[in-house]
Amino acid sequence: MEALDQTIDQTAPDTPKAALASLTAAITGNQGFYRPELEVAMRAWAFSDSEVRTVQQRVDQRRLESLQSIWSRILDDPAAAHTAALLPYLVGIGASLVQPPTPRDELQRIYELLLGLVPDEGQQKAAKKT
Repeated sequence: MEALDQTIDQTAPDTPKAALASLTAAITGNQGFYRPELEVAMRAWAFSDSEVRTVQQRVDQRRLESLQSIWSRILDDPAAAHTAALLPYLVGIGASLVQPPTPRDELQRIYELLLGLVPDEGQQKAAKKT
């Protein structure tokens, strides 16, 4: 969790699109953030152990809060920012849970496809003002 926090903190001054691109590189790169076997094991364990479930909930909440804070710089509506944050997050979780897990290079292409849909900072907010 500390490594994820550090990566997120390093992307804070970036534009939202650049921050999401940095997170994509961290997740799909060689730093080891994409570990589907660990994601599956932790989530399976969380079903049978309430303490692990609590930890998993905190991890999920922190990840989503971080993504939502990036999206809130583009979208004024908190509900829309939350929905936008869920999209890449659920893609990543799903990629880990399918069998066999989605290969890292394929997940990177999926995230790059999603990145193409991210408006530049101010573009979304400016469109609302007109």
